[in-house]
Amino acid sequence: GLGIFKAYFGEPILVFYMTVDTLQRTKSWRWLVWALIISGLWLSFFCFGQKITGRFTFAPWEMAQGRVSAVYNSANMVGLYLGPIIALILPLSFWRRSLFLGISAFLMVAATVFTRSKGTTLALGGVFLFYFFYFVWRNLVRRQRIFLGFTLSLLFFLLVFLGFFFLKTHDLTPPVEGPVYQGSNTA
Repeated sequence: GLGIFKAYFGEPILVFYMTVDTLQRTKSWRWLVWALIISGLWLSFFCFGQKITGRFTFAPWEMAQGRVSAVYNSANMVGLYLGPIIALILPLSFWRRSLFLGISAFLMVAATVFTRSKGTTLALGGVFLFYFFYFVWRNLVRRQRIFLGFTLSLLFFLLVFLGFFFLKTHDLTPPVEGPVYQGSNTA
């Protein structure tokens, strides 16, 4: 139990305090962003290598399903790592008009598509929609109030779609294999 506490709680808290301390001493966050980008690109290239060659896998059961897992035991962990990095560098690529950041975001999105992780795909869809609404509001609605109705109607349809999506989540979960428990009908 202490090993799980250390891995899931203790180490992330220590990394958080080390990061805050380093940011206060250096007064720069660029090293942190670049470290995340480079590690995300490395992980993405590893995923591309697994997808193309079908080798160097640490989770052969994931490759048997057509999913890449890079250095992790589960394909979902790739999405858990790359998703926040994509959400971070996507607006930076538009704000700085950086081709390198845009290509990096594209490669990371492609690597998450290779994982076939439904949760990551849904989360990235939410991130894209959030940035879309933000840019529409910032660039168009401020100048022309007509787009306010467009944005609100699009938001309404998004909420309706999400409502139907969450009502149909049972269709997204994998079926249970083996005998299904039918109650205490044993004779």
